[in-house]
Amino acid sequence: MTETEMLRLALAAIFAINALLLVTILVLKPVHRLRDQDRQRRRRVYVSLLAQHLMTPEHRIQMGRRIADDQVFLDALIDIRTVVTGDEAEMLGTIVDRFDIVRTHGERLGRRWRGHRRLRDAVALAELADTSAAEILIEHLSDREQEVRIQCARGLGRMRWAPGVDAILSRFDVETPWVRSRFSDSLVSYGDAATFPLLAYIATNHRLNTSGVPTAIRTLGAIGDPLAVRPMIDLLAEAVDTEVQIALVEVLGLIGGPMDLGPLEKAARSEDWRVRAKAATALGSVGNDRIVDTLVAGLEDQNWWVRNNAAHALTLLPSGIDVLYMALLNDDRFARDAASEALSDAGELLRARDRIEAGVGAGRDFDLLEYVTGRAVSTR
Repeated sequence: MTETEMLRLALAAIFAINALLLVTILVLKPVHRLRDQDRQRRRRVYVSLLAQHLMTPEHRIQMGRRIADDQVFLDALIDIRTVVTGDEAEMLGTIVDRFDIVRTHGERLGRRWRGHRRLRDAVALAELADTSAAEILIEHLSDREQEVRIQCARGLGRMRWAPGVDAILSRFDVETPWVRSRFSDSLVSYGDAATFPLLAYIATNHRLNTSGVPTAIRTLGAIGDPLAVRPMIDLLAEAVDTEVQIALVEVLGLIGGPMDLGPLEKAARSEDWRVRAKAATALGSVGNDRIVDTLVAGLEDQNWWVRNNAAHALTLLPSGIDVLYMALLNDDRFARDAASEALSDAGELLRARDRIEAGVGAGRDFDLLEYVTGRAVSTR
């Protein structure tokens, strides 16, 4: 076969493949559209039947038990469950029991060969199961598929099954950061019930340099239980790991109050600039003028992040704006830069310009405008 013939054969093959792909696309597109239309039709039917059941409890859905296999039915059931509470939620529970959804999907979740379809089973259990399925969910917290593990933790959080807290925490140190963050979301669903297990986990592991401790601390911050404040203040005094210190400072800034000022001011003097920077932000969140001097000292810190965070924290304090204007006269150029940037971000530059143009500008308005623009304002 000559080279020309081989080229013609290759071109013919490419043409045939492209033609086949085009035909496939033309055939699959209407098929997909018809399947989507069928799903929408079935969904409307299921939603109507479920609504009738809620309005008339004696109404029985006349469908076979294989309905538990229909993903469209499960999706309709899940969507309705998310918007009902109380008696209506209990009535939906009778449907879950009637069609044996928990047992069906619990058994299927254990069948490894089902591959990606097992995720649907995990979602069904996470959204619809009661505490009778809690042991199944705990078993699969160590599943080989990370999305299955995430759904199992979410299901435990939804039903707030108490033993689930320790089971989820036991996985913190072996999970990837992504899965651990989703597990954290599930623990937040427990609310205050997760506070003391989290504190116990942190107290036990914070010296072991385990990766889950900072996430556990931030989980407490998301829960916002004030009972966690005092233990975290005590822990901050003895923590040696930088990531743990940063997480503690961050959370104390979120859920603490005036009692946090001393520990946070001490953190603002840490040898590690990352802790100092986070402490500056946390002090701003507390919002108390007592810490102005600490933040002013932060304006002259050697690290840019500390200066930046201290300046922006000052914008959150009652007297902070006045302090930042005064900092424009500081001998330290870096302090002046941090102050002018924070004032600009807080909208003071625009307000100063407006006051000057209106003829009511004060001396500090001119100072800010001249410092930012680098040139004198002639209307001073």
